[in-house]
Amino acid sequence: DNWSDLGDNELIKQIRWEQFYLNSVDLVFFYFAPNTVSPITLLELGQSITTRHNQNIIVVCSDKYTRKMNVYETLKSYDITIYNNLTLGIDILKRRIDEIKQDRKKNRVGIL
Repeated sequence: DNWSDLGDNELIKQIRWEQFYLNSVDLVFFYFAPNTVSPITLLELGQSITTRHNQNIIVVCSDKYTRKMNVYETLKSYDITIYNNLTLGIDILKRRIDEIKQDRKKNRVGIL
């Protein structure tokens, strides 16, 4: 998809949608694919590590990602684990989702 083909209104709606969900979800998953640059994903990762205080961020970064050192050096100071295998990252994501669901079940208060 070429975002430059979108009209300004569509692009603004997309950006607002992304920002809303980045700030309202329980967990974020970032994947930096091989041989890509992904400047928006880098931007969103930067936003997430500062607003989420490192909570519930999963990062998968291919060894062949163009800006791999940017991701590794930035996240080193935030103590966020970086996975270099997408399958493993997805497994961690599924496990973390299950943990969040269990936490929600435990914290529900019944109404008498």
